[in-house]
Amino acid sequence: WNFYNSFFFVITVVSTIGYGNLAPSCTLSRILMILYALIGIPINGILLASLGEFFSMTLLRARHR
Repeated sequence: WNFYNSFFFVITVVSTIGYGNLAPSCTLSRILMILYALIGIPINGILLASLGEFFSMTLLRARHR
C-alpha cells in the first residue's frame, strides 16, 4: 500500500463510509483495523460535534452583533 491508499482507507474507516475497494489482507491487520475503528469512530464523532458547536456558537455571536 502507498501513502495515498493508506490515507484513503483510514478516512473511509473512521467516517464509516467503507467503500470496500481496499481491505486488510492478513488477520493481524484486520484485528488492528477493528481496534482502530473502535477508537477512531467515536473520536471522529466527538470532533464533528465539537466543530458543529463551534460554528453554531460563532454564528450566534455574529447574529447578536
